[in-house]
Amino acid sequence: MKKSISNYQHTVIISAICFFTMVVFVLAAVFLSFPATPRSQAPSLGAVVSVGTTTSDVERVVPPVQGEWQASVYGSTACVGYTRDDQRVLFKEWVIEAADANSFEEIGELYTGLYDVICVSRDKNAVFAINPHDGVVHVLDLDPKTVELLDGDVADRTGYIKDKNGVYFRGWLEPVLGADPVTFQVSSTTNVVADSAWIYECEKRVVPNQESAIVLGDFYGKTKTAVYHAGRKIPGANPETFTVIGGDGIMHCESQTGGYAIDGDDVYFGGKLIVGADGATFERTGRVGYARDKNGEYAHGVLVRNDFKRCSTDPALLPGGVSAWLPIVPEVGMSMLNTLFEFCTMADGRILIGVKDKSGLEQKTYRLFDAKKNLVATTSLSCNDQDSYGLVLHESIQNLQGTRIKLACQIEDACASRDFYQLDLTKFLSGSTEVIAPIKDEHYDCGYRG
Repeated sequence: MKKSISNYQHTVIISAICFFTMVVFVLAAVFLSFPATPRSQAPSLGAVVSVGTTTSDVERVVPPVQGEWQASVYGSTACVGYTRDDQRVLFKEWVIEAADANSFEEIGELYTGLYDVICVSRDKNAVFAINPHDGVVHVLDLDPKTVELLDGDVADRTGYIKDKNGVYFRGWLEPVLGADPVTFQVSSTTNVVADSAWIYECEKRVVPNQESAIVLGDFYGKTKTAVYHAGRKIPGANPETFTVIGGDGIMHCESQTGGYAIDGDDVYFGGKLIVGADGATFERTGRVGYARDKNGEYAHGVLVRNDFKRCSTDPALLPGGVSAWLPIVPEVGMSMLNTLFEFCTMADGRILIGVKDKSGLEQKTYRLFDAKKNLVATTSLSCNDQDSYGLVLHESIQNLQGTRIKLACQIEDACASRDFYQLDLTKFLSGSTEVIAPIKDEHYDCGYRG
């Protein structure tokens, strides 16, 4: 049999609900009446005491580190601004929550790249790296008791830090493999980085630490009797004639393998012999990782395939000479400063000729002729369109690989960079109107970072 709720019980239940509802509203009103503290401002800590600063007259850029930190420009005050009271430590307006105020001290600025620094400090428990742009704090996996920032030619712009467990390079703590933390030092007079056994460059060992040892750059080094690359002896290399020409990064520390070097007739990249390269004609091109000799172009030590038999900007080298081509291509008799004439010959005798348009536009016309000088096809490449502003190159024809011809335009930037395009030879011969397409996955890098 169902029990019914009496009027009295019903009244008690309703009253209880109303009471608790009123309490909730009152508490909510009280809570919302407190002003919110902006996240960008540190709470007041009362009187603060200066902890110390580092100064430099070099302008710095604080970079993204491991994809997390934002970039910003600071002058001579990148790591100035540590303060503390009895309970907390601040950097500028940001609280370093994990820091112990009583034992906290600044270590200095850790050089992390071209004008790039992070601010390093410690307490009894941990080592901290602070981004001076936004106050983001990282706890470094270093021993706070033995951590030491190593001084270079500018005392507060070093790239090395060490503790009892190892030596590390730059802000992302790349281990300097094999380095002895007890004897590892950076000379304040010669800027040589070494321990008792090896001399180092960036995070790599280069050459044994001997009296005659010299660091050549790009991880190359030599002694009186041998040449080394990244700690490995290069067989047959002559220390008296071995010359480093670079080519794989704006700064050697950005390089993964090291650049080019020449030793008489031999050419090396990353310490490895480039078989067939010609030392007499070998030279850098200005593009990071690229070089060329009489055989062609090299990309990071590898000869780039090119099925053209010959390419030139000299009309006199055309098969048959200028007189044979003048009635067909009048530009061969004009100033090359105006026409930016070039040609390439194929194995079957066909010839691709490129000439800048007379209209004054940054556009080059390409005409393909068969072995009997008959015009087969014509197309044009505009270097100045809605997507990019560029200039016609004198040597715009890069290479031929099978049925793909690589073309280039110059970009007006600090690098004099390139945009690359592919001319489909099959479509070109078929009469298609769309035969040139941009190559979007190739990047030109001259190493400029300014």
